[in-house]
Amino acid sequence: MEGIRHVSNTIAHNLRTPLTRITLQLRNARGLAPEAQAATLARVAGEVEELGVVFDKLLQIAEVESGTSRAQFGPVDINALLVDVAEFYEPLVDENGGRLALDAQPALEVLGDGNLIASAVANLLDNAIKYGGAAEAQGPTLAVRVALMARRAPMEDGQGAMGIEILVQDNGPGVDPSLIEKMTTRFFRARSDRSGYGLGLASVHAIVQLHGGRLAFTNLPRGLQARIWLPQMPTAAASVAAPIQIGMPS
Repeated sequence: MEGIRHVSNTIAHNLRTPLTRITLQLRNARGLAPEAQAATLARVAGEVEELGVVFDKLLQIAEVESGTSRAQFGPVDINALLVDVAEFYEPLVDENGGRLALDAQPALEVLGDGNLIASAVANLLDNAIKYGGAAEAQGPTLAVRVALMARRAPMEDGQGAMGIEILVQDNGPGVDPSLIEKMTTRFFRARSDRSGYGLGLASVHAIVQLHGGRLAFTNLPRGLQARIWLPQMPTAAASVAAPIQIGMPS
């Protein structure tokens, strides 16, 4: 009960500010000239739509944490899933001179919900694209470079059960080590100068937990690596199929 109360208080606290801002804008719009009033209403409409996305994300997290979707788990082809996600995001990266590369071992399969796993990978790619190439305090801004990889691997540090790891790496400034453990907390944002409400990684964490997996973040010499580890299918067999590569040097 205390945990539920804490979550409710956190949600109320983080939504109070945008709701108050919307209310004040609508009140002030009454005395504005028609053009200024139209601009204010358009801005408010955008903010209301954003709040709708926030509520949808909160509902998704709650549904995932309930565990009810486990009853619909089935085989998930990770290779096909990553190709679909990468093909969606590749144009978004390319249009700004960036690059998204996919490199996956063949025949990767897990038991789970493909839509949820795709959502988790998409959230990690959103973050990588948002922060990839971002400048340090006084450094230059670089073109975004994002690597999406998948392979068989033990649970952690070369030990534990074998499974499938999905890695998303960017070339951004990384994250303050003291903040890494907080990154999956609802409404937490490592940088206030970026848009968003801090629910994406909370959603990823809930989805990975639902699948009995692990989520970890590691700072690289340049950038951040997000790692999803999922148990592989018990009957998964090795395949002679070629690995999948998109945007990789030939």
